[in-house]
Amino acid sequence: MSMHTACLIMITLGTIVISCNNRLKPESDPLKEYAIDRFGEGYLQDFNQTNEYVILSKQYKIRPSDPFPTLRFEVLEIKNMEVIFNDNLRDGEASWIKDYIIEVKSLKGIPGPDGQNTKDNTYRFNVQNRKKFTGGFF
Repeated sequence: MSMHTACLIMITLGTIVISCNNRLKPESDPLKEYAIDRFGEGYLQDFNQTNEYVILSKQYKIRPSDPFPTLRFEVLEIKNMEVIFNDNLRDGEASWIKDYIIEVKSLKGIPGPDGQNTKDNTYRFNVQNRKKFTGGFF
């Protein structure tokens, strides 16, 4: 085998090893890195239908004796990695009801001694115009 052939084989093998190693490296995921930084492990993500926005959330107890966990969530515009809206709610949930509208529900307060109703803790948020709506219409 000539010196020229041996060099070509070595260069080819080196190129194959380098290209294989490059494929094995996990790609950086800025959304995952952001979510872990803000919420730690065990967060949930819920994308809208167009995958332009995501709700990142996690439930936790402020004190171990709390009967209901608190929901902490952020709505993030993925393209710019910009927080559009965030909230913390006792025993809450946030979910997409339309492409650009989330519905947020939380536990109502405890009724008073006279049995009066507590106000409804449901609202909607439009991520496009960044407006919060309560009641039936938005």
